[in-house]
Amino acid sequence: MLQVQALRQDPQWAKERLAVKNFTEGKVIDTILELDDQRKRLQLEFDSTQAKINSASKEIGQLMAKGEKESAERLKYNVASL
Repeated sequence: MLQVQALRQDPQWAKERLAVKNFTEGKVIDTILELDDQRKRLQLEFDSTQAKINSASKEIGQLMAKGEKESAERLKYNVASL
């Protein structure tokens, strides 16, 4: 099984090696790399959103402890939209 890291390092080598095994669809390597790029981008977006939610949740707790319920409720609404 080929690792994505190996494909990324030298895609041409991977295509040549697959051709030896009579696998002629080298475009699939490019597709795999594009999908991996998309996966990384989505993971970064998810991590960023999760960090925002965690930060806001902490702030909500602090606002509730101070008795600023209205501010906390507004922040809860913003978190729900994330």
